[in-house]
Amino acid sequence: MRVLQINSGNLYGGVEVLLHTLAQERHRAPQLQLEFALCYDGKIAQQLRAQNCPVHLLSPVRFSRPWTILSARRALKALLKRERYDVVICHHVWTQGLFGDIPTQPELLWLHDPPQSQKLHWTERLAARRTPAFVICNSEFTRSYVPRLYPNTPSKVVYCTVSPPQNTYTPADLAATRREFKADDSTAVIIQVSRWEPHKGHLNHVEALAQLTSKNWVCWFVGAAQRPHEVEHQNRVRQRAAELNIADRVLFLGWQPDVRKLIAAADIYCQPNSGPEPFGLTYIEALYAGKPVIAANAAGPAEIVTPDCGALCPPNDNAAVARTLDLWINNPALRQQLAAHGPARAHALCDPTVTLNTLAQQLRSLVPLQ
Repeated sequence: MRVLQINSGNLYGGVEVLLHTLAQERHRAPQLQLEFALCYDGKIAQQLRAQNCPVHLLSPVRFSRPWTILSARRALKALLKRERYDVVICHHVWTQGLFGDIPTQPELLWLHDPPQSQKLHWTERLAARRTPAFVICNSEFTRSYVPRLYPNTPSKVVYCTVSPPQNTYTPADLAATRREFKADDSTAVIIQVSRWEPHKGHLNHVEALAQLTSKNWVCWFVGAAQRPHEVEHQNRVRQRAAELNIADRVLFLGWQPDVRKLIAAADIYCQPNSGPEPFGLTYIEALYAGKPVIAANAAGPAEIVTPDCGALCPPNDNAAVARTLDLWINNPALRQQLAAHGPARAHALCDPTVTLNTLAQQLRSLVPLQ
């Protein structure tokens, strides 16, 4: 079954990580022949080519420049006329709005960010006028919002495919990483890996850190700010850490080539979102690595984290996050107990063989018999 996946974004985040993982793990569902149509020739395009996946470049597109939309639509129409696909998938509502009316094949929307505002954004209104045959959702939370866009369209949750750890890091490797970023063997390392979007909870995180009674800790924020508002948010978090007198223990590591190594070297994964997280790939990566996870008890993370492998704190309750961190920092045995259940939880939700074959089964049900 030939599947074309379309992504119009020019940033690198969870959706791009998912596309790369689907390419890496596609051998687990050999009935799927995955190809990709992208609007930008960036990092994800390079990664997909490195996996020997066909990448079709459409055209850089900006909604504020209508001629770029026309160019990208012409390129997609030419591709679909030239090549035969069984299914076409649009990632994100704005991609659906741009291209959802073009394919004559069964066309699906893979919904990653649900429409949560009381009033639909104009890109969501545009997408709502182009009804897909089916909606794939990354969580039950996301699925609950589908009727706002498509009241009569069927949908299904397919949790994101996340690869188990491929690299085996030696204790010496991890110790060197800890030393590089201001942590010795006795220091509790708390890590958050995410985009610099305000709803990711960085400010909540530093407020909780300032309330810790424990002193032997450092926190690593991993990820590069990619847009002006992200730079502004990151600067605000830096400033707040300085105001709280914890700047010497809060490290901003920026983009890192091996994020999983950093997670493996850390002791606790903490991301206390201030707004809903539709799913959360990094929570799964932390569980695979055997790290206890702290998250806000809302949206996608509430479907991921259980008492066996972590803690769900009330949203925006920084004191609760601080109490949990203090407990775990001072109780390595409890951390290890929680960590032991992490990999099984990650496998249960995001095992590549299960998720890819679930996807393949759903796609096959939409393809007319030949």
